[in-house]
Amino acid sequence: METDIQARFATRNVTVSDGRIINQCAVLSNKFGLSAESFVDKWLAYAYNAAKGSDTPTKSALSAFAKELARQETPSKSPIQPPNAMTSASAPMLSRELLAAFQVGGSTAAQILEAAPQVTPRATQRRSIISPSAIKRKVGGFSAEGPPPQKSELAALPESPESKTYGTRDQAGFVMQTFNPQQRPLKPMASRERQELVIKPLANCLHDQYSFMFEKLNDKAAVLDEQLDDMGRKIVKRHKIKDEESGEPVQFAHVAMAAQDPTYICGRIDVDALSGKINSSSILLEGSSTTSSGRRIPLTFAPATGYSIFPGQMIGVRGVNPTGHGFVADTIYQGAPAPLRKIAPKELIDTYYSRTSSESQALDIFVAAGPFTPTSNLDYEPLRDLLQQVSEEKPDVLILLGPFASTEHPLADTMERTFEEQYKGFVDEIAQVVLADEDLKHTHVVIIPSMQDGSHDFIFPQAPIQVMEHERIHYYPNPAMFMVQELLFGVTSTDVLFHLSKQEFSRGADKDRMVRLVNHLFEQQSFYPMFPPDKSTPVDYTRSEAFHMQKKPDVLLTPSNLRQFVKDVNGTLVVNPGSLTKHSLGGSYARLVVHAPRRIDIPDVSAARLIAVNFHTLLYTTQRRIHSSHWSLAMRSPLSLHHASLYWIPELYI
Repeated sequence: METDIQARFATRNVTVSDGRIINQCAVLSNKFGLSAESFVDKWLAYAYNAAKGSDTPTKSALSAFAKELARQETPSKSPIQPPNAMTSASAPMLSRELLAAFQVGGSTAAQILEAAPQVTPRATQRRSIISPSAIKRKVGGFSAEGPPPQKSELAALPESPESKTYGTRDQAGFVMQTFNPQQRPLKPMASRERQELVIKPLANCLHDQYSFMFEKLNDKAAVLDEQLDDMGRKIVKRHKIKDEESGEPVQFAHVAMAAQDPTYICGRIDVDALSGKINSSSILLEGSSTTSSGRRIPLTFAPATGYSIFPGQMIGVRGVNPTGHGFVADTIYQGAPAPLRKIAPKELIDTYYSRTSSESQALDIFVAAGPFTPTSNLDYEPLRDLLQQVSEEKPDVLILLGPFASTEHPLADTMERTFEEQYKGFVDEIAQVVLADEDLKHTHVVIIPSMQDGSHDFIFPQAPIQVMEHERIHYYPNPAMFMVQELLFGVTSTDVLFHLSKQEFSRGADKDRMVRLVNHLFEQQSFYPMFPPDKSTPVDYTRSEAFHMQKKPDVLLTPSNLRQFVKDVNGTLVVNPGSLTKHSLGGSYARLVVHAPRRIDIPDVSAARLIAVNFHTLLYTTQRRIHSSHWSLAMRSPLSLHHASLYWIPELYI
């Protein structure tokens, strides 16, 4: 063991020459049941966070480290009753059972029952005053803290999933929803001309795995401060907030500075620790170190002010702070959405009309999110059914989001293969269909992992793992932003909408809750704007650039446990395709058909005219099918244009 520990230290560029120190390390490793690799990694993480200035272990440092290991190993204790103790509620029932078992009756039984402990009103009262918000609830098959989302927002689940299997499901292919206002064709023409696809990620996407669990508190605080200061500047610019006297862009004041006249402050929403759950009386606003030395102050809103907030949200507010101990806001600026990507007319002409004049071109995209096998087995039959649809419909792009080899599958412990082998087998099965079929020679596959994948690192942002190199198979991180032709896609497999739904608090805001939740992502320019994050999602904030939404996407894909939907949210098509399976039954997948812009809608470079670019989308499911609708916007632009109008036909199949 000593040799292994010393060798492990050497691989991490730490030199330990003192044999007594190595011996002490070996003793601790044996005591806590750690391998040499685990012991050294835990020591380095401890030394890094303790900020001792050196990774080399010493006798005193190892003693402190041993206490930390013991603390981590000690389970939380709760009062334990003696083995022979009965609760007051169970004692009478237990007495009756015992009497019946021993055939005791008559006056003897009456005396025993009378002597048994009874439930007192005082005990009942103690139980009744426990706050409901402190109880863990079971929501849609998973545990969640705090009040659950509204029932209508949760994904529809079968009443008794154990009574059916994927093979016996009914209504396969049934259309669930339609989103197609402009009534464009539901499917692309079979004889359409196909363009050579260009798929590429944006520069901030992760490409390689990285070391995590080495995040210092000071580094995290610096990142959060920098984000807040940057968002403050964007809020001023986006909302054109100017000083009423000088006309210059406003400078945010200290959050705790007393102000009788209206003033502007900027900060991050926090929650009073005593309250636990955000509400109108527990809102705190924490300023940055730059403007407010990290001070926090209670924040209330004027009665007529509409707002939607959550912990970690960066906002600007206008109001007064009469005493310096509480800010009353009459106006709120909920972040600053990034602009849509602009496209030069020449780029559209080169993409669609450089080699043809046909306007029948369309981009056909399938989107499916895991799990890809039901809870009853590991046969991946739904995946094969999806690939059968791919073979028949021949889409241009197949976007697959994890989990592919889920750690939460009920049969995960019985797998004969490792998670890595399971993931490789998943990719191999896709390749056997997409790469081997000559009719699918134009189809590209995009693979994005999930936090539930045992084959990938359990950290957000999550790097991709490439198991087969091919020009038509693209491995992207979670989250990812990438281009498909001129379309910008934003994708995350982390259920950020559900996490936000548990923490959001609103008054007088948009009535469509899904629109509000999605808007938070845009306004905060982040794929995960919550702080602190949900307990199920460890976030490395030193990699925050990888989940920064630097441009507003044309299409946002957010699989969620909430009900499937497709919506136009301020110019972006937002799709929750659901998951390919629901327990032991089938689920849903999405199909998006993007039609080429008409040549007449693309302006000359020198022209200033109304633009209307036409796109079109479809959304499918293995259980239900959604027809999507069609929407359009018009924007004026002399030299470049936004994606001003998208024509969607999403369909969901059962």
